[in-house]
Amino acid sequence: MIGFVFSISHQTPLRNHHQHPLSCPTNNAVIHYQKPHRSHLISTTQCRSEQQDSALTPQESTTSAPTEQPSYWMDPSDILQRQHPLILTNKIPAQCPFIPPSLMQIPTSSLTPSQRLDAIQAYLEFYLSPANLRRDSHITKRMNPSTTALNITEFLVFSQMIRLNTTPIDIARAAMQSPNLLLLSDPRDVGSVVDVDENGDDDERVKEFYVAPVGGDKDGYLEIGEESASDRCVVAIGVHPWIPTFALINLFGRFGKLDLVWRPKFMTVNGAFRKNFSVVEFERVEDAIECVEKFKELVGEDEQMEIKSVVRFEDFEKEGKKMSESRKRMIR
Repeated sequence: MIGFVFSISHQTPLRNHHQHPLSCPTNNAVIHYQKPHRSHLISTTQCRSEQQDSALTPQESTTSAPTEQPSYWMDPSDILQRQHPLILTNKIPAQCPFIPPSLMQIPTSSLTPSQRLDAIQAYLEFYLSPANLRRDSHITKRMNPSTTALNITEFLVFSQMIRLNTTPIDIARAAMQSPNLLLLSDPRDVGSVVDVDENGDDDERVKEFYVAPVGGDKDGYLEIGEESASDRCVVAIGVHPWIPTFALINLFGRFGKLDLVWRPKFMTVNGAFRKNFSVVEFERVEDAIECVEKFKELVGEDEQMEIKSVVRFEDFEKEGKKMSESRKRMIR
């Protein structure tokens, strides 16, 4: 999975995860790490009000600040999508579909300390899950290959962690309370479990610790669920690149617990831009089937965010192969 580097005033790199943990009811809430520049804030209502024939050029769009209070803080990938080449060339509408309040983020003010820690725990479990590691080269290049352990400081640069004002102590405590994670002093030894209470609240000391998934030292950990992954996946077609990922999580999470929301991108000289479809991986095959069969029936038109259809992943792949073969025949 391709990440981006985005700098703010203290020069900490933010890595954007467009894949999100989905099991915690509070994990979509945002706590502002700091007040971002106005040019980095985009309101969904403002996006909707822009007309297709008034698409901004790349230079204009980076200097034009919104005139109203934004409804959420856009992460680096969301900001980049404002320069989407298909929008700038009027091939897709230069407006964001309406995001209903029911799909928006939980207000930051509603988070209690325990809910915030639960959200951090959910992100940690997601980052080190087989479903994410199969695509996330950023983490796999940095983790210990024998235990799947990752140093605590590596998590601190993720944009989702920065939104939650996460500290090394927070990560250590979230890992300790999770039945699916281990807090280690030695990344090569899953038996080197530590307790942060024994080491006090010293952030510098805690930075030397590692977080590993339970079972991460077993052969085949990264392949868990891979064989049935395609059966548990659906593809949402017609997803506008300006739709925030948390809205997709809240929408498809109604059908069952999700393992992954993947937004494929295509590369250009100006960066990586989202394609007009998203892959949603459910934990259970039954939930994926229900989503395909009853999406239009169970989701009101005002909450569909102009998504055209939801199909099985296998059907989507077959259709793609047919189109590819058709293009090859035309070239011949």
